[in-house]
Amino acid sequence: MAIVADLNAVHSDVIRIMRDLYGDRLNKIILYGSYARGDFHDESDIDYLVVLNDTNVSAFREVATIAPALYKAFSDSEIDVSVFAVSKQQLMTSTLFFYRQVRKDGICIYERPCAHFCHPDVGGIFGDR
Repeated sequence: MAIVADLNAVHSDVIRIMRDLYGDRLNKIILYGSYARGDFHDESDIDYLVVLNDTNVSAFREVATIAPALYKAFSDSEIDVSVFAVSKQQLMTSTLFFYRQVRKDGICIYERPCAHFCHPDVGGIFGDR
């Protein structure tokens, strides 16, 4: 895989796909990982966390929903996109290292209008960076 020249175009495609799939269930889309931190290389994938308004989110079920749409959009390119879905509550309250890193380094690329939420103890994706 090559380093992505137009990351904004990839963001736009991912946003469009997730809005089509989830509609009002979609709360945020967060870029995380090496592209968010700026330490990506030619083997890096582009990691997105899809935050849903649902109370409970089954990551496996959501991957089954998301994967075909991503494959259709990116199968003819060298772009490797990884998307993981969680609930807003899980992202905000989990103490797992993964979620702490997303809260610390993640970059919000999409936020549903009027969906802003804040948490005073963390930076980045919660609007206080």
